[in-house]
Amino acid sequence: MVNDNSTVNIYVKALTLSISELLSVNSDTIIVQKEDFLPDNLPEVINKHSIKYLSEKEIEDYDGNKVTLKKIFPIQVENELVIIRISDFGYSPKSKLWISVGGSFFKFKYDCKEQQFTFFEKTDYGI
Repeated sequence: MVNDNSTVNIYVKALTLSISELLSVNSDTIIVQKEDFLPDNLPEVINKHSIKYLSEKEIEDYDGNKVTLKKIFPIQVENELVIIRISDFGYSPKSKLWISVGGSFFKFKYDCKEQQFTFFEKTDYGI
């Protein structure tokens, strides 16, 4: 049976994979939009990047210069794969709006013997 930590771990795995792709020239701070389905104990640092979990309202009021915004969507199950979609947003200082710049689907398989999710593949979308 899947334990409570499996859900936390799969979100952490997907977020870590997403952040690991960021170049060192990108911002040190990453904003992740808080969602009701996300666990409370997500990490505050991943790969030397500081993570801030902000509500949609806090993000609207946030100066988006030199930060990266990521939005995590609820888990989907498709063809025995567990999929987490993470969208990336860039900030336009001129319009003061966050603009979608694409994202990725992180796909995991559940290993019954090991009782954990294992990364299967990533599919990118967008610009």
